[in-house]
Amino acid sequence: SSNEHLEVVEYLLTFPKLSLQSIKGALLAAIQRGHFRVTEALLNHHFFTGMGKTKSRSISAFFETDDFCGGQFPPDTTPIILAAQCNEYSIVHMLIQRGELIQKPHGYFCRCTDCGNKRSLDDMKNRLSRVNTFKGLASPAYIALSSRDPIQTAFELSQELADLSLIEKEFMVRNHPPLSPLSHHNS
Repeated sequence: SSNEHLEVVEYLLTFPKLSLQSIKGALLAAIQRGHFRVTEALLNHHFFTGMGKTKSRSISAFFETDDFCGGQFPPDTTPIILAAQCNEYSIVHMLIQRGELIQKPHGYFCRCTDCGNKRSLDDMKNRLSRVNTFKGLASPAYIALSSRDPIQTAFELSQELADLSLIEKEFMVRNHPPLSPLSHHNS
């Protein structure tokens, strides 16, 4: 888009006292608006490239805390999930090239320590996080760019979401049409 104001963003990124929270919020806002060049400039900031980003730490790891964005985005929203939900093919592609993927949540009945902790701390937040993640996984952009067989992936994910809707009311397709990767083709 011609209204990205890339030069202004690049200038602001030179300020030494920028907080990680402001960079994260700006990154998600740029992704939501589909501003590819601004997203790329923000991802190239030293917070994500040098200082603190190691080969074992993904960009998404910077978004696993609840310390930012003042409610504009759900706390578990990562750049790849948001880009997928917004069907921003070029941004999803860039993030996948940088090694970002959406991790499928554990099964509903999983009893691992991590899942147990998430349920006991805030079960509603955990359920909404699962919906948010599956919305990203069900995105046509994400399926097309991350799967070897997008059609098979769409059918498998649709079946999994149908099964989940029997257990978790949040996954009922009639309440959340974007959750079905095949919903775009059924009408």
